[in-house]
Amino acid sequence: MAHVRLAFHVILLMFAALLLAECSSDSIPSSPSGPFLFTQLKIGKDAVPAPGTFLTRGQNVVLHLNVSYTLTPEETAFRDSLALYIQAFGRDSTHALISVGSPRDSILLGSATKNILPDSLSISVPQNVVLVTVEAFIDSIPFTNPVAAIDTLAWPVH
Repeated sequence: MAHVRLAFHVILLMFAALLLAECSSDSIPSSPSGPFLFTQLKIGKDAVPAPGTFLTRGQNVVLHLNVSYTLTPEETAFRDSLALYIQAFGRDSTHALISVGSPRDSILLGSATKNILPDSLSISVPQNVVLVTVEAFIDSIPFTNPVAAIDTLAWPVH
């Protein structure tokens, strides 16, 4: 039995050596440098008030956010025609969408000097909602709705 195990390990080592011999530094793909191959967008979890904090019906709230993003090389080339959109909405007990105010004006990515953008939304929590959600997404100017990237944060309401 020990001979079988030894033979198996020898075969594995020979196979690994064969694979290494066939690879050259030219055939190993290199990692692309940023911007990355896909768009990413993230609302910072350090938003104020903290996500998950209970809000009260009728409460006026200013939500402070930081949104960070990366763009693909193709999107970077036409970033002057892209914008970050931020909107807040509520959901009632049947999960229907409820307006929580007008959408925030878009932030033009072409004019952004860095990829972490601070923003704030002033909202008034409606009486019939059980959850307030903020959604940030990247889309074209004007808004055409193939959204490139999206992220959300939520606050329960009591």
